[in-house]
Amino acid sequence: MTTRKQHPIDIASGQEDPQQSEYEVGYGRPPRSSQFQKGRSGNPKGRPKGAKNVATLVSEKFGAKVPVREGGRTKRMSKSEIGITKLANRFAETGDVKILLAVHKLQEAGSGGPAGNLAGPASLSPVEPSQTDKAILQWFIEANRSSDQEETP
Repeated sequence: MTTRKQHPIDIASGQEDPQQSEYEVGYGRPPRSSQFQKGRSGNPKGRPKGAKNVATLVSEKFGAKVPVREGGRTKRMSKSEIGITKLANRFAETGDVKILLAVHKLQEAGSGGPAGNLAGPASLSPVEPSQTDKAILQWFIEANRSSDQEETP
């Protein structure tokens, strides 16, 4: 097997070496300029990442911030924040206890990030509130309805 000769120009000094100028470019002999350089990776971007699991996808998608118009001003909110805001507004409009229970369930599960530790749709199943919870909710609904009726002309 023949040995390849080095680049005809000494990179450090920038001068041509007469005995190394015989390097022939051809099949299996690429130009020195396109060969792998010392100190540089042959794979600079690295290996491709593997597939993401569902928890990562949910976390990324619900944590992504999007522009939202609120009160005449544009601001950026995460998608999960937008969803919870809509649920809160719907609860304020209708007084539906199921919405409050769903938000409460999200609050319990949401300690681990934007998506929390939700196991899926089964984790949002409604739970029957206790008598104390029912009394508090009834008081809250009546208080809000009476204040809404007073404000309406």
